[in-house]
Amino acid sequence: MTDNLSNEELHEMKNVADDTLQPLLGVPEPPLQIHTTDQNMLPHPTRTEVLREANSLVNGQRQEEYGTPMKNMTRIMSMVQQVFPERQWKPSDIPLFLLLVKVARAAEGYKWDTAVDLAGYASLWAEVSEEEKNV
Repeated sequence: MTDNLSNEELHEMKNVADDTLQPLLGVPEPPLQIHTTDQNMLPHPTRTEVLREANSLVNGQRQEEYGTPMKNMTRIMSMVQQVFPERQWKPSDIPLFLLLVKVARAAEGYKWDTAVDLAGYASLWAEVSEEEKNV
């Protein structure tokens, strides 16, 4: 994929990766140092853009619309508990359901927003699961 890129284009890809990783991780990162001649090991713009968009949704618009992940997943869990009372549900079960919905929809074909939502739901599952561990 990157076999025909110039050094200038490779440097620009590195800069995009630097700009993207820092806000995603939430901590300052040292500049990305590329110590490889393997062109397949360089940053991939599509991956970066999917994660960037998922980050902006789960930490911005969606949080403003629906509240914190724990609050929202607890609300949904309460509803699921009413429908399926034979099992004791946890808030961390809900992002897994949402992942399954997206995977089922993906069976019909690729859509950009499906990739973004999968990344976002995976991050919510991790966050809510970590909060449950600390309770």
